[in-house]
Amino acid sequence: MKVLAQLGGRPEDVSMLTRTSVSNNICSIIVGKRFNYHDPFLIAFLESFNKQVEAGENFSPVIVWPWLRHIPGNFHNSKTLNKESHVVIEQFW
Repeated sequence: MKVLAQLGGRPEDVSMLTRTSVSNNICSIIVGKRFNYHDPFLIAFLESFNKQVEAGENFSPVIVWPWLRHIPGNFHNSKTLNKESHVVIEQFW
């Protein structure tokens, strides 16, 4: 609420703020740590997660047939999904 109050009534896109708030609550439950809204780690995590969601919007056959990831090119965004999932895993482990 403090962050919204700082906007002073100006129209603003609060989607990132909402995602940050929800993700922060989930992290505090699962990982046991809350982050500052401007924490570079949290921002990088959310950006990586958003890329995964965007890349996987359509059902990806690579999930069912993992060997498809070896086909040249970015078949159904498989390489993007794989890269971004490793980014998220590395950030938490």
